[in-house]
Amino acid sequence: MEQVLVRECKQLSWQAATARDALSRLRQALEGNELHPSDDLDVLRLTLLAHQVPETWLALRSVRLRSLSRWAMHLQEAGNFFRHWFARVLQGMGEPHVLHLPCFNQPQTLLAALMQQHSRTLGIPLDKLVAAPKALGLEEDTISAPSKKGMYLGGLWIEGACYRRDGGIGTLQDVPPNELWSLMPIVEVRVLAVDELDQQKATRLHPTTFADPNPSTKEKLYPCPVYRTLNRSGASYQHQQYNYIMSVELNPGVHTVDYWVKRGVAIVASISQ
Repeated sequence: MEQVLVRECKQLSWQAATARDALSRLRQALEGNELHPSDDLDVLRLTLLAHQVPETWLALRSVRLRSLSRWAMHLQEAGNFFRHWFARVLQGMGEPHVLHLPCFNQPQTLLAALMQQHSRTLGIPLDKLVAAPKALGLEEDTISAPSKKGMYLGGLWIEGACYRRDGGIGTLQDVPPNELWSLMPIVEVRVLAVDELDQQKATRLHPTTFADPNPSTKEKLYPCPVYRTLNRSGASYQHQQYNYIMSVELNPGVHTVDYWVKRGVAIVASISQ
């Protein structure tokens, strides 16, 4: 996991340094200190005046937020999270109990690292392990210890529905009027051996294998996709879909699975474009 932390910090620092250098050059040009201002600086000026993020900055991060203020907030949130994680590592406390998935530039790398970590710990080959995402219906402030079989993920939103606990059981419910999104409770990604599950119902996804932790009820659960942004499509690289992260099986509650499929319910890491 520490390798994931180092990689994310390097990418975040690279992005911040690129933006800082571009803004410094633009300031010098506006003050008349740039002898030969380039066309790129003029494009940068017009883009910032339109409250948009320059394409060169967007290319450095997979979460492509067009709004300049939202992009800056996302950069600050990610920096604060990884700074907190780094401080915990220096104190010998390991990673935080809940990992904020929206802060990661490459969430698939985090999931792959989780699988590799448990493969070494359990002494089981990677192809004999599956990751089983499960919505707990718990808030982040109630998590007082790390997951014993995987990791807790937070900072997610659900669109088209809300997920709440009634009678101790988390279920999908109709979203209240005038509410587009609701905060998704904590999701636990557990790593289990394949022989603990019904192999015929295990769902394999790239780059990590995911499966329902309770195969007997798999047909009754809604396979809710998890995306990075509200734009559910996105460019692919080396046959990997970067906007799509994984799927989480959710209890459909009083409605059928088809009901939530028609409503297009999905979990997203960022609700701002």
